[in-house]
Amino acid sequence: PYHFCDLVRMIQYPSGGGFLNSHNDYDPFYPKSMINVLMPITSKISKKKSLKTYKQGGLYYKIRKRLFLIDDYIEPGDLIFHNQKIDHGVKTIDPYQNLNLYSLNGRVTLNFSIGKFYIR
Repeated sequence: PYHFCDLVRMIQYPSGGGFLNSHNDYDPFYPKSMINVLMPITSKISKKKSLKTYKQGGLYYKIRKRLFLIDDYIEPGDLIFHNQKIDHGVKTIDPYQNLNLYSLNGRVTLNFSIGKFYIR
């Protein structure tokens, strides 16, 4: 049988190469009305310069084969909701910079969703 639980994750997409391929979160076993929630910690646009950590790339939604780059409109602390069937991903963060995996940089978000686990 499957068991579900809430997942809270902090995800970093580092400058110089962090990305996420286009996908959706649909799974026939998930609750039908599941909603994912994202909260950016850093962004491309911000009133606080210290939270403005990247210049290119970011979260996009794919609707009817068109990409909508959401990170051009959101700031740290905004809440982003999407259903499990929408295609989304993260375009490469600052692809022309050197990749730095030793510090917290680039795009950082908190993600809230449901996880599915199989227990014997």
